[in-house]
Amino acid sequence: MRGMGAMVDWRLTEPGRQLDANLVRLSPEHRIEPHVEPDLDVLIVVVEGDGTAHADDVEHSLEPGALVWLPRGTRRSLHAGPRGLGYLTLHQRRPGMWIKRR
Repeated sequence: MRGMGAMVDWRLTEPGRQLDANLVRLSPEHRIEPHVEPDLDVLIVVVEGDGTAHADDVEHSLEPGALVWLPRGTRRSLHAGPRGLGYLTLHQRRPGMWIKRR
């Protein structure tokens, strides 16, 4: 998580899975600054609070039940509203890091 005010309350940890899922909570008015995820599509499901998501200059209003798809390669940011923001992220599991011989 980037910056203070954001925490992961739960994550999927079962071995052998192909999916990653995280329950993230942002403090009221906390921001996750703009960044690009080059490798993974991410689906966000809002479970509590309110806020906004920006994906390549398109603003999405966030409230419980909202679904937002963030395709890989998009510049994205999140901003929690005055009640904070709780959301589930779902994406393909990242492969583990491997050390290779030259």
